[in-house]
Amino acid sequence: MSGTSVASRILVVDDDPLNILIIKDILEKIHILEYANSGEEALEKLKVFPADIILLDVMMDDMDGYEVVRQVRKLYSENYIKVILLSAKVNVNDRLEGYKSGADDYLTKPFEDEELLAKINVFIKLKYTQDQLRKSNDHLDNLNNNLEEQIEIRTNQLLEAEKLSSIGKYAAGIVHNLNNPLAAIMGYSQLLEDAQEIKGNPKLDERLKRIINSGNMMKKIISTILDKSKNDSNIVETEVDLNGVLNTLIELKNADTFFKNKVELSMELTDIPSVMGVYVHFSQSLGNIIDNCVDAMYGREIKKLRIASKCIENNIIIEIEDSGCGIPKENLERIYDPFFSTKTMNNEEYDRPTGTGLGMASCRQMLEAYNGNIGIQSEVDKGTMFTIILPVENES
Repeated sequence: MSGTSVASRILVVDDDPLNILIIKDILEKIHILEYANSGEEALEKLKVFPADIILLDVMMDDMDGYEVVRQVRKLYSENYIKVILLSAKVNVNDRLEGYKSGADDYLTKPFEDEELLAKINVFIKLKYTQDQLRKSNDHLDNLNNNLEEQIEIRTNQLLEAEKLSSIGKYAAGIVHNLNNPLAAIMGYSQLLEDAQEIKGNPKLDERLKRIINSGNMMKKIISTILDKSKNDSNIVETEVDLNGVLNTLIELKNADTFFKNKVELSMELTDIPSVMGVYVHFSQSLGNIIDNCVDAMYGREIKKLRIASKCIENNIIIEIEDSGCGIPKENLERIYDPFFSTKTMNNEEYDRPTGTGLGMASCRQMLEAYNGNIGIQSEVDKGTMFTIILPVENES
């Protein structure tokens, strides 16, 4: 913005055609001009012509210049349009009336060409500065809004992490206390294994083996949680057969009379490659999802559970689908929130599912550690399908 004159958009308003011709002769080689012969016409022109400056005659028949200025300030208060009144009136009161109406300057007729050009150049620079300042303020407002949004997101993330950290500490303490009763269960189970009454009864012997297998699995889960609470690097990864995990989970689930007697199970497992990881991470996450599916079918007339596995390209896909109550849309967005659950934590009815809301949160956390993700499709009163996708690492 330098030089003696700067191109701009100027609306010339005068009911005398001769005055318009004079101004046109002075300005048309430098500026973009538009013309109006009355105040009403000027207001209409402004709807389509974004003027930087209005050169406005004061004495017009339909609407005088003062009223036009007031209307412009009312309709275009944020546009910083500069208004220069042009008039043969030289009385101080007339000038003051012009400034009072909202005009930026007052130029008496007749005027010198250089004076008009100089005033226009000054006001164009002023308008440019104001426009740039407004853009900067808008930009700062956007930055401020984005910053506030980012702060809120980050604060929520930190609160979530703190909440999960607290959960982990409490869980580690609780899990540690499970070791003693588990040791008693395993000890008595091993004593029963040697009892003649058990050895002579194949049915009881099979049930006892299932109890011991479940106890050993619980022991691994406790050990993994305690190791993780101390140091993630203590955990050793091995090859995990996910089909084997699913079969073991269903075998253990058959100890639940509701599942064994009421749920119609369909297993559609195909050959899939093993994955490197911690066995209990997969047994816990897949087990939690299966438990949720089974819980969703309590009280439903149709109780069907479908579990499928397949490998497409470089991804293992596991589908776990139920015919349960479904998940409302508003709850789908919160299903991974710690402590959010559609089930009550304490239920007076003996044989009804309860929950804390920690299951799905831990499922996602464990699977994401292997670059996996969980997709959920659900329809109320029809059922839910969980789709677990795990990438397969290419062998080198």
